[in-house]
Amino acid sequence: MRLDLAWAEWNTAGQARLQGVRVLALTEALKVAKTSAESSQQLYDAAQRAAGRGDISGTDLDARRQALLDSSTKARTAESDLATARSDLNKLLGLPPSVVLKLAEPAVSPVPPAAETLVTQAIDRRLDLAALRAGYQVAEADLHKAVLDQFPNLSLTLAAARDTADNYTVGPAIGFTLPLWNRNRGGIATAKATREQLKAEYDARLFQTRAEITAAVNGVETLRRQRAALAGQLPQVERYSDATTRAAKRGDLSPATAATAQQAARDQKLALMQLDQQIAEQTIALELLSGGPSEGWTK
Repeated sequence: MRLDLAWAEWNTAGQARLQGVRVLALTEALKVAKTSAESSQQLYDAAQRAAGRGDISGTDLDARRQALLDSSTKARTAESDLATARSDLNKLLGLPPSVVLKLAEPAVSPVPPAAETLVTQAIDRRLDLAALRAGYQVAEADLHKAVLDQFPNLSLTLAAARDTADNYTVGPAIGFTLPLWNRNRGGIATAKATREQLKAEYDARLFQTRAEITAAVNGVETLRRQRAALAGQLPQVERYSDATTRAAKRGDLSPATAATAQQAARDQKLALMQLDQQIAEQTIALELLSGGPSEGWTK
């Protein structure tokens, strides 16, 4: 029972950290989404005025309208997701819905070790696996006892008595337990079935743990490759956005062209934020699966 409670507490703490990471990531994503929605609104208003003067076609106006709808939808979705994440975090911590927590920025997610290394650590540190192993050891001891019970059991005791004349008598008493008929086959079969069931449960839990850890490690590696590729493209996108903004201020480019370049840079940053959030969530999942914080991981 104590192992189950400790494991439940560890999982609850991990879930709270996971929700905290989501709240922080969605807070930043909402800022970017609102900025994009405001920029799209300005571009649509300008396009609407230009269409009224006959400077642009209806197709161009429809494109601006669709961009405004997309950006507005993203902003509303981010706002709803943030509210849900805050509510879930308060529930996990037992706080009223009105409480708004001030969260610290999480540390940079470490690169996880190989999957087999984490599986080995999970076997040593996870309390649910330890509980199943302990149950199997108890079942193994019960089976040994059931096997011994099929043999005769000799007991020797000493009996003492005193009569009314204050005379003392002492004598030995010998007892035998003779399993003549079934030689405890029923008890042995029950103990063996219990042991095999516990072993099957432990093997299944270990197989599931190995599969989940391997999938999570592979997922983190994929996300890190995607982030590295996206981060390598971001400086060029930002330089182009800055260049078009300066050109628009000089009158060399239209404000719409500069706003489109700025939106592309914001989209790139938003994609990076989402990848960082996914990497942080997968890292916390690996901590839960391996049975301990990432600071205790060995390479």
